Amino acid sequence: MSATKYTAAIEIGTGSVKYLAGYARGGRPVPVHKAERPLPCPFHPGKNTEEETKAIRQVLRSFREREDDHLGAKLDSGSAVLLLPSLSLAVYQCEKGTHVVSGDDVIGQLDVSNVHTLVRKERIPDGYRLVDIVPECFLLSDGTIARKPPIGRRSDVLTMKAMLHLLPESLVLAYRQLVESAGFRVEQLFVASYAASCLLEGEEGVPEAYFYCDIGARRTVLTLVGKGRPFAASYFDLGSEDLTDHLARELHLSREEASLLKERRGLVGKRWKHEEPLLEKEGRPIYQDALDESIRRFLQTYGERLRAPLLQIAESARLPEAMKAPLFLGGRGALLRGLGEELGRLSLPRVSYARTFIPDVPGAMDPGLIPLLGAIAARGAYRGTMEEGYAGVSTLSRAGKGE
Repeated sequence: MSATKYTAAIEIGTGSVKYLAGYARGGRPVPVHKAERPLPCPFHPGKNTEEETKAIRQVLRSFREREDDHLGAKLDSGSAVLLLPSLSLAVYQCEKGTHVVSGDDVIGQLDVSNVHTLVRKERIPDGYRLVDIVPECFLLSDGTIARKPPIGRRSDVLTMKAMLHLLPESLVLAYRQLVESAGFRVEQLFVASYAASCLLEGEEGVPEAYFYCDIGARRTVLTLVGKGRPFAASYFDLGSEDLTDHLARELHLSREEASLLKERRGLVGKRWKHEEPLLEKEGRPIYQDALDESIRRFLQTYGERLRAPLLQIAESARLPEAMKAPLFLGGRGALLRGLGEELGRLSLPRVSYARTFIPDVPGAMDPGLIPLLGAIAARGAYRGTMEEGYAGVSTLSRAGKGE
């Protein structure tokens, strides 16, 4: 019996750093250790002061120290996969073929490696870095289509169709250098929205095409997923901590009080009206209806910010299924009670309905962990091909790009 392959994954958000370690079993993630630390300040590549970067680095180092205590015997010392935000994500489609090297035309691992090499050698636009190559299928000479590498099958030519994920080179280098300076060895990079799609793929009620909305502390990233893969992405700077600021300002609360009401009460509505005051603030009672109205005003603004990205990525991807698709909400901000129902009332373009996606993963039923769980699942299956040390490429037929 082969030893269990454990993976540690790191995601640097706008408000915190998340760390998740575990393994994949039957294509599903099995978490064994999770941790989260608040950031002293948001990480802005190329813009943070030396002191700010040092403080963020120290937060990352704290995960390394705890890793040795909890899972040192199970994980490679200091190794991790790093999730990158889908900011200015470019997605390209590629098709490359190579002649099978064996005399009897039996496909071997070398042939699979050769076709990947052809993809990695393609040129990419200036300023971009290839993060991952995600095979869609392999084609054989007789017309057979294989979803996994067809090792042992016969064909004189092996062709691979793949999706290529590109991110700005400056962003990739900044995140990688930060994590490596904290003592980690980055063994693979993942685009966060792709990692999320790996978890949602095949889940009950999740169609082939959908919008995935990752609501972070200060940023929202919106991705169009088709056939289980990201096609286009966009983002804007508004998130769950902005809602906290809004409630504190409108209801004249401290941020701590506003955060508590947001997390414990949320948007209740008339069906579960709470008749007693939620709290007294300097002799002034705060009722649920006042909280509901304030949250709705914020979500009205939030919905307006969603409209343009929804139209942009749907049109750029040219995916027929995206004419009307569900909006799945992830990120810690998706835990707001009543969020999906309220966004559904806003008649967002291209959206058939909206709901928060809760991972069906024991010990990690948290929408804020979706990309990390997906990365662990992907590491246990043939989902991507860019291991550490690769750098690549591509100008091919374009599927879409989020600005």
